[in-house]
Amino acid sequence: DLHSFPTRRSSDLVGVSGNEHHGTLVGGIMPTEDHKGNPNSAYLFNGTDAAIHLTEGTSNVEASSLGLPQKAISISAWVKVEKFTAWAGIFSFIQDTFDFEYGVTLALHEYPSKRKFIFGIAGGGMGITYLPTQNSCAINQWYFLTGTYDGTIMKLYVDGKLSAESNKQAGDIAYSPSRGRIGKYEDDNENNYFKGAIDDLRIYNRALSTEEVLRSEEHTSELQSRSAIS
Repeated sequence: DLHSFPTRRSSDLVGVSGNEHHGTLVGGIMPTEDHKGNPNSAYLFNGTDAAIHLTEGTSNVEASSLGLPQKAISISAWVKVEKFTAWAGIFSFIQDTFDFEYGVTLALHEYPSKRKFIFGIAGGGMGITYLPTQNSCAINQWYFLTGTYDGTIMKLYVDGKLSAESNKQAGDIAYSPSRGRIGKYEDDNENNYFKGAIDDLRIYNRALSTEEVLRSEEHTSELQSRSAIS
């Protein structure tokens, strides 16, 4: 039930588990330390032109081509922000142009001064709900983020603890053809780049429980402490 988009450095391709797609590094991406200080174990995005393309170029594709789930979803990643900018994407497969709203995203809040993360879902054709974290977050600090949606409830966790939830969405996730991106929020009229580090982004086809989110945070932390790639 897991699609892993590992942002650990191994080559110029980032593997996508469970299908034949790969992510291509584009622009100013450099290897960097993960949250445990392991060298070359995460990627640093420059906030200007850096992104990992999970789909080629600017051509829109169906969400099913990436294996993105429809009934329920969880997205998790280790994230360190160097600069909060509006709508900067951690992960996105999104279309949000006026009242044309489809897809999913984990990103930064539209108002940088709030210094918050958001989890966005379009469910049941009702447009997108962008759920923000309750508290402001610091720059240059690692956070473990997890957004979940079970077809009824959206939840957003920070470091294994529930930060916010919403029942404004219901039903299957509504997608429209778009582009899959790590480190960028991109649709047909927006290109919002993330400045900072991202590691171990994962997508599940179910909503993780609170206990599973906490175990996932502890497990990835333990793994990263002993698995640096040189």
